[in-house]
Amino acid sequence: SGISREGGSSGQVWDQQRGREREGRSVSSLPAMAFLRTRERSKERFSLLLLDLEEYYFEQHTALQLQATSTKDRKFRGSFKVCSKSIIFDPEDFSEAIIKIPLRECKKIEVVAKKDNPFEVKPPTISILCRQVNYIKEDNVIAPYRIERLHRASCLDKLGDQTAMIEANLQSRLASFQSVVERPHMECVAEMVLPLITNPGHVCITDEGLYFQPLNGYPEQVIQIQLHKVLRIYKRRHGLRPLGLEVFCTENDPCSDIYLKFYDTGERDEVYYYIATFLENHMTEHTAESYMLQWQRGHLSNYQYLLHLNSLADRSCNDLSQYPVLPWVLADYTGAHLDLTNSGTFRDLSKPVGALNKDRLERLLLIPEFYGDDPSFLENKFSIDLGRRQNGSSINEVHVPPWASDARDFLQKHKIALESQYVSEHLHEWIDLVFGYKQRGEDSSFEDLTEESRKLAWGNMGNLKVLSTHKIHKEAVTGIAVTRDGASIFSTSQDSTIKMFSKELKEFQRSMYFYSIPYGRRQDTLMGHDDAVSQMCWHGDQLYTASWDSTVKVNAIALNPAGTLLVTGCKDGSVDIWDTASYCLLKQVPCHSGMVHHLSFSADSRHVLSAGADCCLKVIDVQTGTVMSSVRAEEEQRCFCWDGNKVLSGSQSGDLLLWDLLSNTVTTRIPAHTGAVTAMWMNDQSSTLITGGEDRQITFWKISA
Repeated sequence: SGISREGGSSGQVWDQQRGREREGRSVSSLPAMAFLRTRERSKERFSLLLLDLEEYYFEQHTALQLQATSTKDRKFRGSFKVCSKSIIFDPEDFSEAIIKIPLRECKKIEVVAKKDNPFEVKPPTISILCRQVNYIKEDNVIAPYRIERLHRASCLDKLGDQTAMIEANLQSRLASFQSVVERPHMECVAEMVLPLITNPGHVCITDEGLYFQPLNGYPEQVIQIQLHKVLRIYKRRHGLRPLGLEVFCTENDPCSDIYLKFYDTGERDEVYYYIATFLENHMTEHTAESYMLQWQRGHLSNYQYLLHLNSLADRSCNDLSQYPVLPWVLADYTGAHLDLTNSGTFRDLSKPVGALNKDRLERLLLIPEFYGDDPSFLENKFSIDLGRRQNGSSINEVHVPPWASDARDFLQKHKIALESQYVSEHLHEWIDLVFGYKQRGEDSSFEDLTEESRKLAWGNMGNLKVLSTHKIHKEAVTGIAVTRDGASIFSTSQDSTIKMFSKELKEFQRSMYFYSIPYGRRQDTLMGHDDAVSQMCWHGDQLYTASWDSTVKVNAIALNPAGTLLVTGCKDGSVDIWDTASYCLLKQVPCHSGMVHHLSFSADSRHVLSAGADCCLKVIDVQTGTVMSSVRAEEEQRCFCWDGNKVLSGSQSGDLLLWDLLSNTVTTRIPAHTGAVTAMWMNDQSSTLITGGEDRQITFWKISA
């Protein structure tokens, strides 16, 4: 037994078994952990996925764990990891479990005196007594952790402050990691995005390189990218926000050299433009048109072209929420021989698979791995228990078609099929469907719900175009609600009826019944209120309606995006905020001097905007229940939609008004109804608008780009 890593730093291991086998002990006693000189390890099972939420990896040391049994002592060589919330030992012997001990469960951590040191050479050793141990990957099988807990033990009185530990560790690493001849341009904090996890750290950009120093320091202490080696750089949307930056130093590899997520769009843009400026004279411009020309001339394979299109479409192998997609090109999975000269072997690439066979909707898109060289994602090498089918048979490895000898042969023939003459002649049809013009319009298969798309839509809100109008109520329209799939639209009126518009039939159903959309038959008769329905809103399977048929005359209601809060506006001008789970009143805010016409939560649920008969638009802070700002209009605003900064309101005169809340001004006025605009609905993409008015009409609008 020797001592830790080169340089003299020390790490420790412990004895797990001894504490469990001694009679009368109430905690796990781990008194034997020694330091060894570091040698290169071929492979380890540790990853950042083993850490808890907001836990950070600090450092590692090579060490020995001593397990004492009733017959003999066993020593295991491995890696000792120090983290902000736990300590982890990863044995080199894969048949042994990874041991993780939460610091909050430790009773005592102490250095072992030389006279009590169980090792022959007496290296630095620590002992750990704890009340819980987590065993991970026992026998190298991926399975739920086995947690061993002894309840009678008490934990340490004091635990180090994690924030202070992280700060001290980061500062110790922030020595200058660029060359002394380099000139720093800027530094900021960011996160490195990897599949399943993000690794926070520190970014530095110089005149020669991009550096990222991860806080976890794993698997590398510093990631360095020389700017003259960069071939491509892309701005990315991460979590639907414009915060990502991805850098490629290789041309045909779907995986980038680094994917960074910044906390501020301005910092992301500054790094991007600095690198782009450096590369202006060193790289060619990469656009969809340039890649298309290279593909047409045979300079790019079908596979390479599709990877480039995915990259231009903001898809990345580092982001599982926007993973690259490729077409499912084959239709024959039963034949003994795969005939690539027969057009019947391939599916129609001009249509989604769902349009060809509804039982195979999931096969619309493939991941690049189906055209790669590694078949491990089709195999169950770790013998994981994946459950059983309804017939009792176990789920194991993926069964390949008869024309493939094994999983590797399956991938190889898939690659050949992708590059076949038939696919080359029809690939543009699938590209139009997934990346091209067929994304837009009534036949669109995909919806853009990103922050940029919504900002663009609100920037064009003044360009509203009427699609159709329908006069279907006998009195004023009071509310509009749309199902999640957009197939059915419901409207309420002062004539005490609810009407349903069927998108499939393209007409309003002149009845007061709810219909079951999947089965096409009457589901139930809706008994509403004793008085007129003033407004309604929909979330999940819950429909909320408001009426004047009670002591408190409720005139307006709205739900927050999560459906956890409900806000109501009353005839006396007050605004009430409710908890939908308990139906408890959380806040009651005296707001308007007249009736509340309409209410809506902001996207983050922190604010509520209300419009009242006093001609005012008011913003309320949900947490404090206070009115933050107020804007007075020339006339009453009966309903509205808003994005947090801009408001589209329906006025008493029948016009639609576009407001800028930051300047408290009306920027656009659009004629809409011959009477007051009394109801309004907008979809999540902010691309479609429906309004209703006192003129008894429902109007469908399209927001033109």
